[in-house]
Amino acid sequence: MTELHYELIQTRGLRFEVATAGEGDKLALLLHGFPECAHSYRHQIPLLVSLGYRVWAPNMRGYGRTDRPVGVKSYSMDLLESEISDLIEEWGA
Repeated sequence: MTELHYELIQTRGLRFEVATAGEGDKLALLLHGFPECAHSYRHQIPLLVSLGYRVWAPNMRGYGRTDRPVGVKSYSMDLLESEISDLIEEWGA
């Protein structure tokens, strides 16, 4: 069984709670939608790790221990897209 670790990762804009597993030079970034959370990927993560991926499954803004900005405008698609880019940069890609 692949062990999941939960880390708090600070990007330029937010602090994310990220379920992490595995090691390697390839990143599998698993992004949940509404009303899911990072835990939803618990069954897919072991396969990705066995294929040599480092897996990050962040709780997106407003979920888990990830920051929860106030207001509907704080959840626009443009902001969500930039946060994904920030997470990839934080990983080192």
